[in-house]
Amino acid sequence: MNSARPITAAGMALLTLALVLPGCKEFTKAKKFDNPVAGPAPTRKSFDNPAVARGNSEATPEKTAALPDKPGTASDLKLASATKTEAGQASADGLEPAPGGAVVVVVNGEPIFVDDVLDRMPPRAHQYLAEFRSRNTPAEYEAEKCRLVREFPGLRAIIERTVLVQALAESVKPDMLKSLNASLDKEFDKHCQQLMTDMEVSTKGELQVKLQEQGNSLDSLKESYRNEQMAGYYVALKSPKARKPDRPELLKYYEDHIKDYEYISEVRWQQIVLKYERDRGPKGTRKLADKICQELRDGADFDALVDKYSESTNKSNGGIWDWTKEGGMKNKEIEKQLFTMEIGGISEPMVNGDALEIVRVLNRKPAGRKEFPEVQDQILKTIMGEERKAAITNMIVTLMKGAEIEYQVPDAG
Repeated sequence: MNSARPITAAGMALLTLALVLPGCKEFTKAKKFDNPVAGPAPTRKSFDNPAVARGNSEATPEKTAALPDKPGTASDLKLASATKTEAGQASADGLEPAPGGAVVVVVNGEPIFVDDVLDRMPPRAHQYLAEFRSRNTPAEYEAEKCRLVREFPGLRAIIERTVLVQALAESVKPDMLKSLNASLDKEFDKHCQQLMTDMEVSTKGELQVKLQEQGNSLDSLKESYRNEQMAGYYVALKSPKARKPDRPELLKYYEDHIKDYEYISEVRWQQIVLKYERDRGPKGTRKLADKICQELRDGADFDALVDKYSESTNKSNGGIWDWTKEGGMKNKEIEKQLFTMEIGGISEPMVNGDALEIVRVLNRKPAGRKEFPEVQDQILKTIMGEERKAAITNMIVTLMKGAEIEYQVPDAG
């Protein structure tokens, strides 16, 4: 029996497309499954195929397991391989090698394969493994592949999604589940049409070829899409009805988080930069700066002088710096001038490292605070979002506590 841990960010991301599914009984604990909900596992893609140099359209935003700078030798990791029955279902009971590949974890009797987790890892991981394989023995390569999968932060999210999908199957009648699968198949077909447009192909066959070039397949995408949607359906089904906070509660939140609605002064400004490193030297640079200031006092156009004299990196942009927050500048003398001079004011030459600068204030926004009416709707969404997130977290924690999770690949740490 596993110990419950907080839901991961990737786990939360799986639940964003939730729809309500009516007519379901209550469910409080995930049970073992003889038949995985999503139907037979798709044709497995082996990472060992040299033709597969994986880039991944489904790469998770989560951080990949730690990759050594250079591939070396792997630690001695034992792994279990799964057999596949004639019906196409996977069984974690067998330990002999099978086309289904190694199992990384068994969730309530349902295996999650190493290759399925690899599908969700970013290209960097696959590039590393390809290099590792070229320098090490097959056994070392298999062990290193399993180590990366076992340490992959996204593995937790995959387990959470599996538990949610299993819970959905236990909560609905078989005919309703069948109808849901049919509906998701139609939705996935629409998704494929968009994929074909994005990848500039006209048939599913051509799309399959493009996906295989990235180390993926339509079957794998379909399985992932279906399971993500089902997880979302279960969350919507079991989530409590949203509570709308009243005005006093919103106002209290505003007062408790008042600093979040404060903003500091900002300035938009322009500069002329004269660097010491030119042939004129520091004295010549000071002389030129005094000359420019005199021209400005005589009415010369600042923009024209930027174009004529400035040696700043943003000269092509007229020497203009967009809104700069007070307190964020390294040179405090220049910052003081920018936040104290009147709008349109021009400074005397000031030293900034190995250069002299003349600055002009273009515009300024005073510091202040957003009033409650401006942020009332935002606060409402924030509170409701936090409560929904907490409810989802509690739901998953409860399901995970009741789940039987058996890792087949030990933690290398």
